[in-house]
Order: sequence, then structure tokens, then C-alpha cells
Amino acid sequence: MTSISVSVGLDVHNAAIVLGAINGASAVGQFIAGYAADTIGPVNSLVVFTFVATVSNCILFVPNLSFRVLLAYACVCGASIGAADPLAVIAGVTQFGRARAAKTTGLVYASVGGLVTVAAPVARVIQHKVGPAGFTSVYVFVIALFSLSTVLLVLLRLRISRKLAFRV
Repeated sequence: MTSISVSVGLDVHNAAIVLGAINGASAVGQFIAGYAADTIGPVNSLVVFTFVATVSNCILFVPNLSFRVLLAYACVCGASIGAADPLAVIAGVTQFGRARAAKTTGLVYASVGGLVTVAAPVARVIQHKVGPAGFTSVYVFVIALFSLSTVLLVLLRLRISRKLAFRV
């Protein structure tokens, strides 16, 4: 996030504030996640927060990104991603039972780790090929990954509610 902030003209001080806002919003998002899980259910909450993360990444396409726009992005995206982390665990335990909680949680974190292991270098290669100021291709890549996650979660939700006939 710091390199994106600096590439759009923010100084290093403001870029660090944006990075801090993402972390702070992530902590707030974890509290919101618990409330949302109790209110509309953990799987539904996970779908909503993943969708919000997907949409919030579209903010990065705003021309002439300012400090305020990046700060808004940091708060919305940070909170939604921060909420998704505990919701994935709660949703897994809710769907597969407490007896399988360790395996389910391990699978969730292993799959996230696998995704990051692949996605981070791919994003770096995309950014390197396009050039230091061309983060647009990386934004498209990130939005595509979040969109794929949202679609898979909607399919899971439909499967759980038995509205999807085939197994996912």
C-alpha cells in the first residue's frame, strides 16, 4: 500500500498513515464481524464482507487518487478484510462442527497462505512488467481474485441452503 500511495504522489508520511489506517480498520472489522455473524449468520456475513472488499478495491481506479480517497479505501477495505478473517473460521466451524474446527481452520489458513504465495509474486511480476507507476494491472488482478472469492462464497451459500443441486 505504501508503494501505491507514493506512486500517486503522496509523501512517505501520508503513505504510512494510510497503511496504519488499514491496520486499524482491520481491527475494527473483526469486531464488526462478530456482530454481523450473530445477526445474519457467519456464511452470509462472509459473503457480504468479501463483496465489500471487492467493491472497495474499485476505489483504486479513481483518477487522481488523493490522500482522502486512499484513506477512505484503507478504512473500507481494511475493515472488510479484517472481518473476513475471523468469519472464515466461524463459518467453517458452523458448517462442519466443532469436532472438525482445527482441520477446517487449518484448511482455511493453508488455502489463504497458498493463495498469497502465488498471488503476491504474480502481482509483483505484473507491476514490474508494467512499470513503477502502472498499478492498474495489479488492481485488476486483485479485484479478479476478490471477485472469484465472492462467487465461490455465493456458491457455497447456495449449496448450504440446498438451492444448488450439484456439489461444490
